[in-house]
Amino acid sequence: MYKIRYAEVNDAKVLGKIHSESWKTAYKGIVPDSVLDNITADKRERYFEKALSENLEEDTLIFVNGKEVGLMTIGKC
Repeated sequence: MYKIRYAEVNDAKVLGKIHSESWKTAYKGIVPDSVLDNITADKRERYFEKALSENLEEDTLIFVNGKEVGLMTIGKC
């Protein structure tokens, strides 16, 4: 079963993990490893904490069978 809900500040850790892992998987061999190595879950967590607490964007968490599996971000580029 799928579920999508708006993310909250306390979701920043899981958002950071999903975002960093998905980038490293999707862009391996396309983006230099030196760039991908710099994308860490901790850095992305801090980004999402700031973005969500300051309402800079809207993020959603996507769940399958109760497990967080993806995210979607809506905001200005």
